[in-house]
Amino acid sequence: MSAELAVMAAGLPRGVRLEQVTAAVRVLTDPDGPGEPWDASAIAAVLPLIVEHAAGGSLAAAATTARWLAHLAD
Repeated sequence: MSAELAVMAAGLPRGVRLEQVTAAVRVLTDPDGPGEPWDASAIAAVLPLIVEHAAGGSLAAAATTARWLAHLAD
């Protein structure tokens, strides 16, 4: 399966690159990040919103924002 097909199979819009998704997941699972690292179900639930928030920009930056907002909300 190509990277593009893998991203599309995950329900993400066309044009989202697997490398971007991987970078966002690294941010969300980094044990040194704010709060607790996110698990797979939390990432799957919020990833479409991160893509929307990124608006064609960096998914890692949008993931960082999401992780900080979740940490501050706790």
